[in-house]
Amino acid sequence: MATQIKKVAKARFLQIGDRKLRQVARMIRGLKAEEALDLLNFMAKRKLALVVAKTLKSAVANAVGGDYGHGKVRPEDLAVTNVMVDRGPIAPRWEFRAMGRANRRQLRYSHLTVEVSGTVGDEPISKKSGAKKKAESKDAAKMARSKKSSVKKSTAKKASAKKSFVKKSAAGMKKKVAKKSSEMTSKKSVEKSAGAKKEKLEGKASATNALNPKSSKKDSDKKEG
Repeated sequence: MATQIKKVAKARFLQIGDRKLRQVARMIRGLKAEEALDLLNFMAKRKLALVVAKTLKSAVANAVGGDYGHGKVRPEDLAVTNVMVDRGPIAPRWEFRAMGRANRRQLRYSHLTVEVSGTVGDEPISKKSGAKKKAESKDAAKMARSKKSSVKKSTAKKASAKKSFVKKSAAGMKKKVAKKSSEMTSKKSVEKSAGAKKEKLEGKASATNALNPKSSKKDSDKKEG
């Protein structure tokens, strides 16, 4: 026979006003647990919805995790039967204003209670034998080892690829530097040879002027005329 169960979860001293919290509580009362959670996840009032959703999840966990001996409870079979919001204490606070005045504020607290109900099925809870558990644990260990080995291989391949890329880039940089240095040395040698040629020509011209100074004077006179 299916038996009816009820489980409760409470959240006390919430720093939210009771009137605000009741607006959300009214919307999920009477719904299934999954539908209520979906509604709270997409609600515009995020702060209130998160508090109520957390308390509802706690109530569902209390119902599902209970030991009922002859059956089990599924989360799909649970429904929100009652949601109660009680007024908590009011803490006085002071807000200082200009000219030595102060305004009094009231910090309101509230208590939330979520009640969930469902039926315990007639299906007995399946208890796995020790051999099956050992086999499953062995399979899980094998899967974990294979995953680790594949990850190690992939990381080793990536590291080798990075090293080869770095080596190739370093070789390319060395070749570029060698080319630039060879070009600079060739330019310097060309400049040296050109300077040597100019010095030779100037030396020859000075020698000819020293041998026949008359011709140099005539040339200067012609230039003056």
